[in-house]
Amino acid sequence: MLPFFRLSVFLAAFLTVTFHRSVMSRFEPSRLVIRLFDIQLCVIAASLITFLSVNPVLGLKISALSFGMTPIVLLMGVVT
Repeated sequence: MLPFFRLSVFLAAFLTVTFHRSVMSRFEPSRLVIRLFDIQLCVIAASLITFLSVNPVLGLKISALSFGMTPIVLLMGVVT
C-alpha cells in the first residue's frame, strides 16, 4: 500500500512550485528564473520516482531540498 500522506508532500511541493512559476511568469523575469523553476519541477518529479522505486527517505530528502530552494529562486526573480 502506498503511503498517501507522504505522496501528498510531493503533490503539494509540485503544485506550489507550479503556482509560483505561473505567478512569476506574468512579471516577465529573466529566462534563468523560469528555468530554475523548471529545474525544481524536474527534481521534484525525479524525487517522486526515487521515493517510489529506490529509497523513500532519500526521495523525501531530495524533495525537501528542492522545495527549500524556492525562496532563493523567488528572490532571484525579484532582483532580475
